[in-house]
Amino acid sequence: MNKFSLIQISGRTYSVPVQYIGRKLDAVIGCSQVMVYFEDSLVCVMPKTSFAPQINYLHMIDELVKKPGAFQNYKYRECLYPHPVFKQVCELLEQASVDNYAKEYLAVLHLAKHHGEAVVIQLLQEKLAMGAVVHFIQSGELKKQVKSVAVTQLPSLATEQLVALGLAKFDVLLRGQASCN
Repeated sequence: MNKFSLIQISGRTYSVPVQYIGRKLDAVIGCSQVMVYFEDSLVCVMPKTSFAPQINYLHMIDELVKKPGAFQNYKYRECLYPHPVFKQVCELLEQASVDNYAKEYLAVLHLAKHHGEAVVIQLLQEKLAMGAVVHFIQSGELKKQVKSVAVTQLPSLATEQLVALGLAKFDVLLRGQASCN
């Protein structure tokens, strides 16, 4: 693996999480996917590619936000738009001559990774429709709203799921007595 969290498999480029930089990874190539392992642990599963590189922003965004200048000339920049709304937002930030537009855009991706891509997409689409997305991002309002949604939705969702599963089933798993019921 190179210092940019990229690996080459059968002449194709794939990204892996940055914590594996400098580590020896093994790949198992299937018919439609590539599985990457570190020692005996599965690191990631990616679709097998014929042409386009498979670069996942989730693998590198935590490091990339520390070096936003690297984004502007990044060879695989097009891969860092996980949804069309992200590319549109990045272009609007750049066209608006926003100082450090790359830093602003990478902060948006960082929010998507840590607070939910779907939430960020929905909020961005709403502001794009109103023509106010650049101010929404620069003012910090996107960050506030994303965190607000995460705080109000996630704890209740996690609690509901645990209650639905029943904590006793986890005790069975710990004792190694799991069944398919």
